[in-house]
Amino acid sequence: MNLAERSSGKYKGQIKLTKRGNSLLRKHLYFTVFHLLSFNGAFQAMHAHNIEVKRMTK
Repeated sequence: MNLAERSSGKYKGQIKLTKRGNSLLRKHLYFTVFHLLSFNGAFQAMHAHNIEVKRMTK
């Protein structure tokens, strides 16, 4: 799993997964988080907080 940050001198970017590395690992990580957001109330609340307060993208 490779992480990358897109930033410049004027702003600090977000850290995202790159398309490098193991694609199977990325796929399982995505579906695990998707499943947690679908069925777990604690993760739903944390996700809603990140979207509203921290202005993160979905």
